[in-house]
Amino acid sequence: MQFDSVIIILLLLFIFPIVILFSNPNIFFAITSIIIILSSMKKINMILFENNPNDENVENIDEEVIEEFETISDIDFKQLIKGIRSLWNLFVIIFFVYCIFYVNNIILKELSIILIAYRLLKLIDILNIINIAKTVPYFYKIKNFLLVIVNSFSIIFITIVCCNKFIRFYF
Repeated sequence: MQFDSVIIILLLLFIFPIVILFSNPNIFFAITSIIIILSSMKKINMILFENNPNDENVENIDEEVIEEFETISDIDFKQLIKGIRSLWNLFVIIFFVYCIFYVNNIILKELSIILIAYRLLKLIDILNIINIAKTVPYFYKIKNFLLVIVNSFSIIFITIVCCNKFIRFYF
């Protein structure tokens, strides 16, 4: 019973700020932009400056600790992490679709469609059981190069859209 009340309290702590965030579209846009830019910068930093840029943090966690938490809480943490990654990619896709409405340049619209297509492929890869890494030679080098390019384009696109939106809004 205590576990249920803790979950309810955590949901209230997260739901209330999210409702406030969604009530003002400009604050929502600014905070979401900052979160996505920081996430992209973190991924670029991990790839360029660390020795093992592993996007899959599940392998780094001790398996015994995961099994112990799973038995205590009756939650499959691997599925939970997969669900959180799927929700994050869906959230970013929706944000990029929202950004398309603030862009008048056809090149930026094409860039946003490329970013959306990449996120859709990443979402399919998360939900897919087949491991493509075994079939493609140099898969991780290609993946890291693609991640740097896509995250750089995401930062550039979001920065341009934010400038365009807020300059148009305030002037």
